Amino acid sequence: MKKCIGLIFLLAPLIAAAQEESRISSKKNVIKFLVTPTVFYDDAIVIGYERVIKRSRSLNVAAGRVHFPNVFSGSNIIHVDNQTDKGGFMVAADFRFYLQKENKYAAPRGIYLAPFISYYQLNRAWQLNGTASATTTNAFMRGEMGFFNIGGQIGYQFVVKDRFTFDFIFFGPSITNYRLNLQLDGNFTVDEENEIIDALLGRFPLLSDLVDDNQLTVHGNNSTWALGYRFTCMIGYTFGRKP
Repeated sequence: MKKCIGLIFLLAPLIAAAQEESRISSKKNVIKFLVTPTVFYDDAIVIGYERVIKRSRSLNVAAGRVHFPNVFSGSNIIHVDNQTDKGGFMVAADFRFYLQKENKYAAPRGIYLAPFISYYQLNRAWQLNGTASATTTNAFMRGEMGFFNIGGQIGYQFVVKDRFTFDFIFFGPSITNYRLNLQLDGNFTVDEENEIIDALLGRFPLLSDLVDDNQLTVHGNNSTWALGYRFTCMIGYTFGRKP
């Protein structure tokens, strides 16, 4: 999150310059790189594409690779010996309505409203050891996490020099299905199992909706529907024919 905030301040001069342009963009295609997944996930590469359909409407899609982050990096009693089976992906789509009365320019520039749908799938396996007791314990844990989101969003896309775009989705509430499957095998103590849960909640706070009587199971499936939220930063490049 700090990286995204810093990026906004870094791009502020370019954004200000973009607002002074009087020429309406004639390019109907935007290829984008999503910055936000690189903040929250390991080895993330997500590419997006937006196609302007009408003066005030467009279709925006994204897909790419996201990996389960190392949630135990801040733990003092859970240590990772090895990580395997690292994998994951995300796909998303939104249909944008650029507000003609609010925007001076045609799409893909200006403020927009958009329904969206997205899905994240994360997988990872850890060889762990714990030091909560006098004797070092060992365990193997396999984790699979999925987020399915349906919601609406408000965003603003800046266009600089009719070439470069800076797209910010700053409000995106959703109804989300959270699914977490953990399989822990070994001789971990109760304190060490609770430390695993705290580490997951620390990295993914929205998983707190899976908590039942202040407990998450590390030996099976956890699933629920709850409120979610979408915030995204994207950098893009426009292209297309001149009129």
